[in-house]
Amino acid sequence: MQLETRPWSSLAVFYDQVVNLFNGIFFFIKTIVSTIVVFMISNTMMMNVLERTREIGTLRAIGLTKREVSRLFLLEGVIIGFVGAVLSIVVGIALAELININGVPMPPSPGYSRGYLAFIRWTDDWSLFWFSSVLAIVTAFAASILPARRASKLAIAQAFRHS
Repeated sequence: MQLETRPWSSLAVFYDQVVNLFNGIFFFIKTIVSTIVVFMISNTMMMNVLERTREIGTLRAIGLTKREVSRLFLLEGVIIGFVGAVLSIVVGIALAELININGVPMPPSPGYSRGYLAFIRWTDDWSLFWFSSVLAIVTAFAASILPARRASKLAIAQAFRHS
């Protein structure tokens, strides 16, 4: 009794392995990029706290509570995230449309002699735009938590002594 072999089943397994490998690689790259973005936003906000130490002291001296000072910096982080999300979506759409005017010439695939023009296809699937916008805002908010806590814990006298 001879078993029937299906050559396409081994090809499907290989295809799944390659897809899983690429998904793992892209997940690793996304993780690194996300970590860098969080550190960049957090560093920007922390420098903002250091540069505005005297202003924070003045705000605390005129009666703002620690919670209100913290809210100011968290709101600033959300605004930075919102502006970044809007600008990135607008620039991304503009670049995609600019590329789609002529297309991108691609070299021929293996075994072929003629290349082709590649175009950027994007649909009107607004869920992707909403997801990327919310992700940018949430990331900026999360990155501004530590600087906001540092600003709120700043002693008034120490803030005025800061030069």
